[in-house]
Amino acid sequence: MDEHEDGVPSGAPFFFWNLVGMNMRLAWFWIVALGVCGGCSFGRGNATLRDYTGLDGCGWVLESGGEVLEPINLESFLDVPEDGMRLEVEYDYAENMFSICMVGPMVVLTSCEPVR
Repeated sequence: MDEHEDGVPSGAPFFFWNLVGMNMRLAWFWIVALGVCGGCSFGRGNATLRDYTGLDGCGWVLESGGEVLEPINLESFLDVPEDGMRLEVEYDYAENMFSICMVGPMVVLTSCEPVR
Protein backbone atom coordinates (compact mmCIF):
# COMPACT_ATOMS: atom_id res chain seq x y z
CA MET A 1 0.00 0.00 0.00
CA ASP A 2 1.34 3.43 -0.94
CA GLU A 3 1.89 6.10 1.66
CA HIS A 4 1.50 9.85 1.45
CA GLU A 5 4.26 12.22 2.54
CA ASP A 6 2.82 12.41 6.06
CA GLY A 7 2.92 8.62 6.49
CA VAL A 8 -0.83 8.09 6.21
CA PRO A 9 -1.74 5.19 3.92
CA SER A 10 -3.59 5.98 0.70
CA GLY A 11 -6.73 4.28 -0.56
CA ALA A 12 -9.66 3.09 1.56
CA PRO A 13 -7.84 3.34 4.92
CA PHE A 14 -7.10 7.00 4.13
CA PHE A 15 -10.80 7.79 4.66
CA PHE A 16 -10.56 6.29 8.16
CA TRP A 17 -7.48 8.38 9.05
CA ASN A 18 -9.17 11.51 7.69
CA LEU A 19 -12.26 10.79 9.80
CA VAL A 20 -10.16 10.28 12.93
CA GLY A 21 -8.35 13.58 12.30
CA MET A 22 -11.62 15.42 11.77
CA ASN A 23 -13.09 14.04 15.01
CA MET A 24 -9.97 15.04 16.92
CA ARG A 25 -10.20 18.60 15.56
CA LEU A 26 -13.87 18.74 16.56
CA ALA A 27 -13.05 17.44 20.04
CA TRP A 28 -10.31 20.09 20.47
CA PHE A 29 -12.74 22.78 19.29
CA TRP A 30 -15.25 21.88 22.03
CA ILE A 31 -12.55 21.63 24.69
CA VAL A 32 -11.30 25.13 23.82
CA ALA A 33 -14.81 26.59 23.45
CA LEU A 34 -15.94 25.27 26.83
CA GLY A 35 -12.68 26.37 28.44
CA VAL A 36 -13.11 29.92 27.13
CA CYS A 37 -16.72 30.02 28.24
CA GLY A 38 -15.80 28.74 31.69
CA GLY A 39 -19.03 26.83 32.21
CA CYS A 40 -21.30 29.64 31.06
CA SER A 41 -24.99 29.31 31.50
CA PHE A 42 -26.72 30.19 28.27
CA GLY A 43 -29.58 32.53 29.20
CA ARG A 44 -31.31 30.64 32.00
CA GLY A 45 -29.67 32.29 34.98
CA ASN A 46 -28.27 30.48 37.97
CA ALA A 47 -30.31 32.07 40.79
CA THR A 48 -33.85 33.13 41.64
CA LEU A 49 -34.55 36.23 43.72
CA ARG A 50 -36.97 35.67 46.61
CA ASP A 51 -38.64 38.12 48.99
CA TYR A 52 -38.18 36.82 52.55
CA THR A 53 -39.30 40.04 54.27
CA GLY A 54 -42.04 38.08 56.05
CA LEU A 55 -39.38 36.28 58.10
CA ASP A 56 -37.85 38.06 61.07
CA GLY A 57 -34.83 40.12 60.03
CA CYS A 58 -34.87 38.92 56.42
CA GLY A 59 -35.05 40.76 53.11
CA TRP A 60 -34.17 39.68 49.59
CA VAL A 61 -32.41 36.32 49.24
CA LEU A 62 -31.14 34.23 46.35
CA GLU A 63 -32.05 30.60 45.77
CA SER A 64 -29.28 28.91 43.83
CA GLY A 65 -28.56 25.22 43.41
CA GLY A 66 -30.78 24.21 46.34
CA GLU A 67 -29.08 26.72 48.63
CA VAL A 68 -30.47 29.98 50.02
CA LEU A 69 -27.96 32.86 49.97
CA GLU A 70 -28.17 36.24 51.69
CA PRO A 71 -26.62 38.91 49.42
CA ILE A 72 -25.31 41.94 51.31
CA ASN A 73 -24.92 44.24 48.29
CA LEU A 74 -27.94 43.43 46.09
CA GLU A 75 -29.00 47.10 45.93
CA SER A 76 -25.72 47.88 44.12
CA PHE A 77 -26.92 45.79 41.18
CA LEU A 78 -30.74 45.99 41.13
CA ASP A 79 -32.84 49.14 41.45
CA VAL A 80 -36.24 47.43 41.44
CA PRO A 81 -36.01 43.78 42.57
CA GLU A 82 -38.97 41.50 41.85
CA ASP A 83 -39.86 38.24 43.57
CA GLY A 84 -39.12 35.31 41.26
CA MET A 85 -36.70 37.27 39.06
CA ARG A 86 -34.10 35.04 37.37
CA LEU A 87 -30.54 36.29 37.70
CA GLU A 88 -27.11 35.35 36.48
CA VAL A 89 -24.90 35.93 39.52
CA GLU A 90 -21.34 35.48 40.65
CA TYR A 91 -20.45 35.89 44.29
CA ASP A 92 -17.93 35.33 47.05
CA TYR A 93 -18.83 34.10 50.50
CA ALA A 94 -18.68 36.85 53.12
CA GLU A 95 -16.30 35.72 55.84
CA ASN A 96 -17.01 36.43 59.53
CA MET A 97 -20.41 38.05 58.87
CA PHE A 98 -23.70 37.01 60.41
CA SER A 99 -27.29 38.11 59.99
CA ILE A 100 -30.47 38.03 62.02
CA CYS A 101 -32.23 36.20 59.18
CA MET A 102 -29.94 33.12 59.28
CA VAL A 103 -31.50 31.29 56.29
CA GLY A 104 -28.17 30.75 54.54
CA PRO A 105 -24.64 32.00 54.10
CA MET A 106 -24.05 35.68 53.44
CA VAL A 107 -22.50 36.52 50.07
CA VAL A 108 -20.96 39.52 48.35
CA LEU A 109 -22.15 39.74 44.75
CA THR A 110 -19.42 40.39 42.20
CA SER A 111 -21.77 40.21 39.23
CA CYS A 112 -25.55 40.24 38.96
CA GLU A 113 -27.51 40.50 35.70
CA PRO A 114 -31.24 39.94 35.22
CA VAL A 115 -32.11 37.25 32.68
CA ARG A 116 -34.96 38.23 30.37
